[in-house]
Amino acid sequence: MILARKWSAFSEQFSIFGSNSSTVRRLFAENFSTYWKRYALAGVFMFLVAASTSLSAWIMRDVVNAMLVDHRLELLFPLCLGIIFIFATKGFATYAQDVTLGRAGNRIVADIQKRVFSHILNFDLDFFTNSPSSDLIMRVSGGANAARDVMNTVVMSFGRDLLTLIGLFVVMFVQAPMLSALTLIVAPPAIFGVSNLIKRVRKIMAQEFALATRSLQLLQETVHGARIVKSFNLRQHMQGQMDAAVTALEQRANRMNSLQARS
Repeated sequence: MILARKWSAFSEQFSIFGSNSSTVRRLFAENFSTYWKRYALAGVFMFLVAASTSLSAWIMRDVVNAMLVDHRLELLFPLCLGIIFIFATKGFATYAQDVTLGRAGNRIVADIQKRVFSHILNFDLDFFTNSPSSDLIMRVSGGANAARDVMNTVVMSFGRDLLTLIGLFVVMFVQAPMLSALTLIVAPPAIFGVSNLIKRVRKIMAQEFALATRSLQLLQETVHGARIVKSFNLRQHMQGQMDAAVTALEQRANRMNSLQARS
């Protein structure tokens, strides 16, 4: 079960990297050199998470054999101590990894938002006249957050998840070579299926972003043009447009939840 979850997560993240490799490379070229120390520290904690996950899978055989097969109760205490130590190490490393990546990602968001806002200020008046404010707001806020999520996802997929997969495969092939060989038959169709699901999720995410921008635009138009809406009795018209946008956004979100759950 652990291997299945890690394989699904890694194949999903690898699919994202493969289809957006140019964007990912640009993000790393712009940001990784500045924050490499934080990502290196997170990598250490990722290694501890991967190692403890592999050790937890390894020790389960000894626990079952000692308790249920050989009935060696004298091993109960040291095995329990070993399990406690492994999961305590994994918990600490997971916490430290999340905090380190979170701080690095938040700094990236702040820097990108500052750069984008400074870049926007350099445009002439025609740009602001032809560009909806809602679109600019979504790009400043949503774009920076997306950059952080992409970098953290790639680091975790090629750090923690890849190392965990390698460790679990080693444990599997050492303890049960014949059964482990069956995973080589199951893995390719699984990767292909998850890749197709990810492509559909990305398409829905783009539609959801556009609909969220439209909803924000309608809200701004209503607030800033409240006098016009009241004067020309446009309440039903604005309400109908907002209802349609929100309903479409809800449908896209439900479809995305369904596709993500299938993986």
